[in-house]
Amino acid sequence: MQLFRLVLPILCLTSANALTSAMPAPDAGAPGFALAALPYPGGAATATLADGRVLSFDGTTITLNRADGTALTTLHTYPGFSYPSFLLLDPSETFAVAGESSGQTLTRVELDGSGSTVLTTLTYNYDAAFEDATRLIVSAATCGFGCGNDLVRVDINTGATTFLAQVSGPSGPVTLDPAGNLYYATVDGNFPPTPGFTSVIGWSASQLTGDSLLTEADATTIATGFNGASALVCDAATGGLFLSENDFMTGSNVIFQVISERATSPALVTGSIFNSITNLEVIAGSGPAVFAPYQPSSGGNLRYNTTDFFSVFQRNGISPQRPSLAFSSTGPGGAASLDLELAPPLSLGLIGYGPSAGFSFPESAFPIPASVPILTGLGLTSLNVLPTPLFVSPSGAASLPIPDTTGLVGTLAAQVLLIDPILQAVGTSTPAFL
Repeated sequence: MQLFRLVLPILCLTSANALTSAMPAPDAGAPGFALAALPYPGGAATATLADGRVLSFDGTTITLNRADGTALTTLHTYPGFSYPSFLLLDPSETFAVAGESSGQTLTRVELDGSGSTVLTTLTYNYDAAFEDATRLIVSAATCGFGCGNDLVRVDINTGATTFLAQVSGPSGPVTLDPAGNLYYATVDGNFPPTPGFTSVIGWSASQLTGDSLLTEADATTIATGFNGASALVCDAATGGLFLSENDFMTGSNVIFQVISERATSPALVTGSIFNSITNLEVIAGSGPAVFAPYQPSSGGNLRYNTTDFFSVFQRNGISPQRPSLAFSSTGPGGAASLDLELAPPLSLGLIGYGPSAGFSFPESAFPIPASVPILTGLGLTSLNVLPTPLFVSPSGAASLPIPDTTGLVGTLAAQVLLIDPILQAVGTSTPAFL
């Protein structure tokens, strides 16, 4: 199984520069999200900078590319072909660390083009996550095949290593949350893997400060029942965990938000059959919105690579998709309607309205306990709520006729607060102006 996981990346390394965002995304995003194909510079491993530029590692070179996928400069060249394991940006985006499982090296690559340094060698390194500005934790099967996997702290200035934990099975993906808690997805050593074998487990930041080698017995179980794991990431804004699962027996490939067990974990992306999803990245949002269904797209973005290993080599992104509200009118004094689309199916919409002149951008967020941020630009002192709610159809649409708009055109702004069927607020629509 470990060998199978290591050989797969070589199939992804055929040049794919021509396969860009012009190719339609074959995967399906969950309701409340929008899925789009992104420019793909090629390479089995990629990493996205805050300004949109993309690093890529194709097994021979590490290249810095423009946001459109075209190459800017080569930052590092290996003496021969190497199987890419991971490509990881440091938090300050001044350098990257690349892992490969041919020469087994971890290499620090400066993004300003000033050079690169081999930090250390860790046999069969697979994944890594930055613990802080000077350390990262690497998942690597340092003893070879069939004898478990290690989680190793690496000092990125000196290359010094400290073994933190040992787990059973082949190498699995690893991530940390902003508090320094460590999460790991277990992988079955058998092939085909046992259905439901994979669990997400975690160790607290305080456990990582001790001198004893940790094991699975010291870990807390976060979620169970997944059919494998190729990548695991944490959204720093919310603490949410996201896992990509590739089931090579059934052809299923899915990105889940991790919640207690597979059956209760929402599927954010369902991939095209027999494709493989890797390289999860959470791109931080801006403003008060969060990465959650039906939030504004500014809530963030989850990016990933997908391939069938033969003809499809693609990089996709999924972001929140906010319900859309609009007025349609025949003109002053005529009829109009208030039309809602992309809302949660069978939800309830409370219509708020007020003077359009008082609508503010950016919108303000009003926190509700155990809820996502509720954003509106309507002024609270001038806010009115229509007594008649909107009842959203199974397709996510609703409409309210307005028989007479005399004196209203150019004066009103409206927004809808959406309440889902289990009576939880899921967010607001875009504003509409009459």
